[in-house]
Amino acid sequence: MRFALSSATLRRRRNPSVDLQIILVILGTAGVVSAALSALKGLLDQVPDVIRSWRRVVDEARRTRADDDGDGTR
Repeated sequence: MRFALSSATLRRRRNPSVDLQIILVILGTAGVVSAALSALKGLLDQVPDVIRSWRRVVDEARRTRADDDGDGTR
């Protein structure tokens, strides 16, 4: 009788479809995190180029303003 109770308890514990759902959730989450990190890395790789371009724009604007102020045609 004890064996029958323990085997019934074992059957009720886990449903194989629940195990598969847990595995799929873990794999799906890992895939989403991987894609997000890859996209973030791509964005962060572009930051130095954006900063360099912004500095060039600011330097050119300063030079243009200095040239306009210095030639007296204003």
